Amino acid sequence: MEMLRTFAEKARALDGPGAQRAAAEAYEMLAALELPADAVATRIESARAYAAAGDAAAAQRVLGPLVNDAGSDAATRSSALAAMIELQVRAGDPAAAAQLLSVNAAALTGTQRGVLGQSIAIGWLRLGDLDRAIAAVEGDSSLRAFEIRGWVAVYRGDLVAGRQALRFTGTMGGDPGGAAGRAATVSLLDAVGRDTLASLGAALLLAARGDSLAASRALVPIARRVGGEGEPALLAWAARFAATGRDGAGAEALWREIAEGFPASSAAPAAELALARSLAARGDLKGARARLEAMILAHPESALVPEARRELDRVRGLVP
Repeated sequence: MEMLRTFAEKARALDGPGAQRAAAEAYEMLAALELPADAVATRIESARAYAAAGDAAAAQRVLGPLVNDAGSDAATRSSALAAMIELQVRAGDPAAAAQLLSVNAAALTGTQRGVLGQSIAIGWLRLGDLDRAIAAVEGDSSLRAFEIRGWVAVYRGDLVAGRQALRFTGTMGGDPGGAAGRAATVSLLDAVGRDTLASLGAALLLAARGDSLAASRALVPIARRVGGEGEPALLAWAARFAATGRDGAGAEALWREIAEGFPASSAAPAAELALARSLAARGDLKGARARLEAMILAHPESALVPEARRELDRVRGLVP
């Protein structure tokens, strides 16, 4: 059993649907060998791995007996219900998750209901339904719910309220994994310096919904209109979104524009570093080296200099 668990855990840590399916099947086999009380957590982990592999039906099959078995104790059923609701959100169906939560609210603890409501709200955000996202955390006074309301404010173009909420959440808590994203967004909104800007909120919502290329294209004209410190900051976000959307040429053009058109901006060092990496990736090692050397000389105070030096050493090692 220990070898099976080790295999499952190692497979679960890998990316890709094949590894996740292998982990799911191993966890499911392990659960069949365990005592019923010990098998609950293992079955839930199996279901999560099946979901990560893209097999929602298998995830439901594994969890179903735990949820529907009249002989399941309250703790087992509530854990399985919570996992099933989470999986429905991850599958992109927050409506089904909300329905399941509503029907089975009495079987869940208050803490579980709060956490699941927040997950459902995030699911609605990913679909762009801001009203339902807010409704999902109605009455929730937690920092996570406060953060969700902050994102909704940003996406609606209320930059003052959004900035305040994200800054406060960044200091006090919220989603630990989102701290860097909150800080970066607050910095962007500070650079933009507007109280309201509906077009910016709409562009950032496109990115939150997974359409990075559309977000990149939407941000460029906004940057031109905003001007000032906000222009290079917005162009930098547009470049990152272009790179995420695999538009390497578009990202490189934007990084070059920032580096050459806004050399004194706070966005310039990161743009120089990203441009150098892009040049190196397509084989222009001399160009990459020149960019890195110029960046180190022009921005000696930048926190990115050590990273640029490491990249320069790597590029020099590749140059014939």
